[in-house]
Amino acid sequence: MMKRLLSPAAVGSISAAVAMLVCLLAFATGPGMRVDAAVFWALTEAGIPQLRSGIEGIVLLAGPSAFALIGSALTLAALARRRTTLAVIVPIVLVAANATTQGLQDVIPALVDRPVVGADFATAWPSGHATAAMSLALCGLLVASPLLRPAAAMLGAAYAVAVGYAQIALGNHLPSEVLAGYLIAASFALLGVAVQRALETRRPGHAGTRYHLMPSMAAPAIGALAVLLVACVAVVATDPDSARITQHIPALALGSGIAALGVLLITGMRISLPQGEQTRSG
Repeated sequence: MMKRLLSPAAVGSISAAVAMLVCLLAFATGPGMRVDAAVFWALTEAGIPQLRSGIEGIVLLAGPSAFALIGSALTLAALARRRTTLAVIVPIVLVAANATTQGLQDVIPALVDRPVVGADFATAWPSGHATAAMSLALCGLLVASPLLRPAAAMLGAAYAVAVGYAQIALGNHLPSEVLAGYLIAASFALLGVAVQRALETRRPGHAGTRYHLMPSMAAPAIGALAVLLVACVAVVATDPDSARITQHIPALALGSGIAALGVLLITGMRISLPQGEQTRSG
């Protein structure tokens, strides 16, 4: 019963709900704004001028050209593996996730005016680059063969997390915007998995797929949330107006939650996928 309730579609819905919760906390609560600002300032100061060119290069890896190129490569890879269902689902997931993010960027700022403490910053919620990077990473995991999934998971996590941190370090996005981008990408990727499995179960002789996404993720998720909670309390207790990185150790600790969420989403996706798969038209 638990495994049915925690199917990819259900977890995708949870991911979307958490994204909305992040928006509510970061836009409508004082502590949420303070935490967002503190992490932003800490990571922005970490992006020192000597590293700026390299950080900008990382952001380009999720820009429009790179997104189109990598997305096309994933679709072709699915076709090469005779995974025709995935070859259709992958571009739909990529386009839907990123179109949703672009739509939200037009809607959210019109609804809420939220200045960052001490900065003239235009809200762009969620992060388009974070959505693009995470959606590509998750779709890469879907396309990869079971043998290559561990490597695909590590590469995808490093890619998505690096793009997210780069956006904050350059001052382009707030941490909450990056987290929301990850969650929106995960929602559509999980919905894509649900559609794929639904189509596969209609085939004669298919035994069905048993999902074990959330039970396998429970321990690391609880651990990550515990660390984030402690760091959040520490950040709220500090002065968010300070710009010295040495006074932002709690914010940096909370900022590690970006990496934790990125790794958690990709690891959970990998765990949820079956170890064996049919190669015929699917």
